[in-house]
Amino acid sequence: MKKLYLLGFLLIIVSASYTAQAQIQLMDEVSISPPCFQNEEYDNLTDLLQNSLIYPTKSVNGWLEGTEIIRFSVSTKGTIDDIIVVNSVSDEIDREVISLLQESSGQWSPGYINGQQKTMEREIAISFVLFSYDDMLKTAKKYMQKGNKLMFSKYKPEKALNYYTKAY
Repeated sequence: MKKLYLLGFLLIIVSASYTAQAQIQLMDEVSISPPCFQNEEYDNLTDLLQNSLIYPTKSVNGWLEGTEIIRFSVSTKGTIDDIIVVNSVSDEIDREVISLLQESSGQWSPGYINGQQKTMEREIAISFVLFSYDDMLKTAKKYMQKGNKLMFSKYKPEKALNYYTKAY
């Protein structure tokens, strides 16, 4: 009987010490602050890209649309390094985006991990669209109105069909 009490007492002590060790092994919180674009003229990188990117003429003429994805590193000095095109729409668009990012080099605040400056990667996605949804609706409405005028006012269904097709 004494052995059972002693064994039970030892189990309680061992489990209490194991619980104390488990609490000591908890990880500390990690504080991460990503790099940020800082410019007097633009509030953020999105504003810079929207106001400064030029859709290359070759890409416009070729009706090239899509999402350009670029990955780059921001060093502890706030400079842009290691620019990689992850998803390319066209070579001309690649060059335009890379050029603009290189111009922004030095205008970045570095990233921090636990209060220490670290080189960090950023990734941006930029949609290149020739006509917005609103533009498409306006254009379709204009063609529908011309088609309706030809169909119902001038009674020319063949020509009206061409405009209806364009509206579609």
